[in-house]
Amino acid sequence: MPPKRTSTSINSNASKKIKREFIVNETNEQYQEDDADVTIISSDQIRFKVHSYVLKAASVKFREMLTSEIINQELVLSDPLLERSSTLSWFLDVCHSKELPAPKSNNKYIPYITLIQLATKYECKLVIQQISLLSHKWCEEQLFEPASVFMIGCALDAPDLTACAIRQCGGWRNSERKDNVDEEAKKKFKNRVGTIQRVAGASVLDPTAMDFPTFKALPDE
Repeated sequence: MPPKRTSTSINSNASKKIKREFIVNETNEQYQEDDADVTIISSDQIRFKVHSYVLKAASVKFREMLTSEIINQELVLSDPLLERSSTLSWFLDVCHSKELPAPKSNNKYIPYITLIQLATKYECKLVIQQISLLSHKWCEEQLFEPASVFMIGCALDAPDLTACAIRQCGGWRNSERKDNVDEEAKKKFKNRVGTIQRVAGASVLDPTAMDFPTFKALPDE
């Protein structure tokens, strides 16, 4: 079941706006344009100042929400899962024809899943298309482990991407535990019944060897 979505409010009356203290950081520093006609406030209270025509061109929902009759509109986003500044920054990057960053770790796929959910909420095909194309590329270049690509393919409902992940799986195995644990504990990590973590040494796409959160995220069909 997808996460519960919260509504987005629009405030176009400057006299009624609540005075807030906003910060500028790495997520929003590129989106502080003086001549922008839309201000988006993320659920973690980070402000992005952008042009409405960019949002309208990329998103069906933003096209419906933003009207040309209202000047200097303010969109207050409230979904704590999907509409945080880190995800919104990536969303706006794609809307401004920028490429998403490659994963810093080959199993860090959750931010891309969240971006897919945000793009789906606002009906932004541009974001969906870029994630799909880049995931194919990252899979071929082995920047992403096949299990991560498989999960992204499931989120996109893209059989071609999940098939790419399966083809690339090959010798990808869950890593052995290298921390300071005794031999009995190490054996437990290889026991499919005795651990809810990834089963060490097993294929990364073996459902019986996945950690519980990953297994739970697999689609039913």
